[in-house]
Amino acid sequence: MSQLSSSTSPTPSKPGGPFRKPRADVFTVLLLISLVALILGIICLYFEMEAYQWEFKGGPIITSMAAPAESGFAEKQLPGAAWSRDAPRASARG
Repeated sequence: MSQLSSSTSPTPSKPGGPFRKPRADVFTVLLLISLVALILGIICLYFEMEAYQWEFKGGPIITSMAAPAESGFAEKQLPGAAWSRDAPRASARG
């Protein structure tokens, strides 16, 4: 019986065994397309900010259409309003 040398051993040297390199599929291509889109977006943002010399000015003033909470708007009642707390409720049965 002859001994095989360690270099011609049928057992793989790596613990995972022999494997085939995975091929690029559609998801890998989509990942690369999204990476290119992100890089292009960053470049466009850079050139846009160059047009403004990287200076940020105040944004627009935004006002709320809701009444402030401290005004007591919810407690005010119109005279003769049907939804008044003091007014008797109409019976649903008539």
